[in-house]
Amino acid sequence: MLIRKGERRKMKSKYLLSMLLAVMLLVSVGPAFAFWHPPDEDLPCPTFVVVIDGVGMLEDDYRFNFTEPDYCFCTDVTVEVWILDVEDMFAYEFKMEWVEAYFTLTDWVVEDVWPSQWVVKPEATYDGSEPYHQAVSALAPSTGVTGDFKLATLTFHIINDACWAMDTNPKGRFKLLGLKASNSCSDPICLCDPYHGWWEFIPVQPTIFLDPPEEINCVVGETFDITVMVEDIVKMKSLHMNIYWLKNELWLEPGTFMDIISTTEDDVVLNDAIFPEVDTFTVSIVDHLDWTEMTIDIVLDCDLPLINGSFAALTITFTKEDPWYCGRQPEYSKENHEWDTDNATTPIAIWYGWFDVYCNDLDYIEFGDYFGWTGDEPEGYRGFAFHANSVFTFDPVPGDLNGDGEVNVADLAIICGYYGLTAPYTGMIWYYDIVDPFHIIDIFDVTVVAKNFGRTCPY
Repeated sequence: MLIRKGERRKMKSKYLLSMLLAVMLLVSVGPAFAFWHPPDEDLPCPTFVVVIDGVGMLEDDYRFNFTEPDYCFCTDVTVEVWILDVEDMFAYEFKMEWVEAYFTLTDWVVEDVWPSQWVVKPEATYDGSEPYHQAVSALAPSTGVTGDFKLATLTFHIINDACWAMDTNPKGRFKLLGLKASNSCSDPICLCDPYHGWWEFIPVQPTIFLDPPEEINCVVGETFDITVMVEDIVKMKSLHMNIYWLKNELWLEPGTFMDIISTTEDDVVLNDAIFPEVDTFTVSIVDHLDWTEMTIDIVLDCDLPLINGSFAALTITFTKEDPWYCGRQPEYSKENHEWDTDNATTPIAIWYGWFDVYCNDLDYIEFGDYFGWTGDEPEGYRGFAFHANSVFTFDPVPGDLNGDGEVNVADLAIICGYYGLTAPYTGMIWYYDIVDPFHIIDIFDVTVVAKNFGRTCPY
C-alpha cells in the first residue's frame, strides 16, 4: 500500500504522541518509593495506610516512637498517605486529623496517580478548623489503576516535642477518616480498616553522671579530673547542682577530720564548645566539719539556642591530700594481696540538682542522692533524671608493714626477719609478702620497704 509523505508524517506524529502518553501514564501510575516499600504479601482488601518519615504503620500495636532529642526539637516530619492492593481504582477520597497542640501542617502535595490532565481538579483543603480533606477522580481517557499508590505527602512542624514528665505519655495520632474509593464503573470499592499513623512522645529522662566512676592508687599532691557528663537532655536552659565529698576522721583523734581531696573555684572549667556564652556561671565551695560542698550554677544566655543531646558539661580538677595527717595512719590489712582502703575512701557525689527546661507541663528535671529533700529547688512541676557518682580511694604507704603510718627500721626489721620464708604462712606472716611472687618473702618484698624507707606520708 502506498502512503503519501504527508500521511506518513501524520502517522509518525500520532505514534510518537501515543508513545509519549504511554510513558507519562507509566511514570504517573507507578508507586513512588522513597524510603518505604509496601509489603510483598497482598492484604485482604484495599487499605489506606499512613507512612511517617518512611515507616509504614502496618502493625496494630506499632507506635512511631521518637526518643532522640536532636530529632524532635523543632523539626519537621513527613507524613504520607498510601492506598495498597487496590484494583481498578478510578476515584478516591480521605480525610486526616491530628493533635493540633503537637503538630502544625506547613505544606501538602497531592501525588499524581493519573496524569494530571486526566483528572478532575483535585480537591485538597485545610483551614485549621476541619480535618485535612483530599478527593481526586480520574477522567477519560484514564482507566482504573491497580496496585499500590502514594496519594499525598504532608509536611508537619513539631511544635511540642518529646519533652514531658515521666508520668505522662502523650500520643499524637494521624487518624484517617471518611475513606472512599470507587472503580471505573463508579461502584464503591470495599476497604479494610485503615492503618493510622501513631506518634508516641517518649517522656524525657536524662542522665547526669561523674566520670571516671573511680579514682584509686594516689600520691599526695597529684591531681586528677572529674568530668560532669550529661546524656539525653532536651531543651536545657540552665543547670544547678551540688556535689559533695567527705573528710577522713583521724583514728587517734576522734572528731578531727582531714581533707582527702581538695579543689578551688578556679579548678572548675566549663566546656566552651557546649557553652560558648552563658548568662551566669558561678561556683562556690563551703567547708563543713566532716565534708565539703560545691555548688555550681550555669544559666544560658537567653539569645542562644537551648541545649539538646549528650555532652561533657564541665571538668573539676582535684588535688590529692594526705588523709592520715603524716604518721597517724590507722592499721590496715591486706587480703588477697590487695590493700584495704576503706579508711581513706570518699564518694564524690551529686547531692542534689536540677535541669531547668522549656517543656510542656514540666518546669525542671531533678536529680541527686537527696533530690526533693532540700527545699532549695524552684517551684513548679518536676521530673527526675538518672545520676551516677564517683568514688575516690587513697591507698596506704607501700612498705608500712606495722601500720604506724611510717616506713622505718621497724618495718625493715620485720621484712628481714622473715626473709626467705615460703608459703604456707601462719598468723600475720602472709601480710609481709607484699609483691609478686606471692609464695615467698624475697628480695622484691625487701625492695618495696627499702624504696619507701623514711616516708611518713604517702607522698
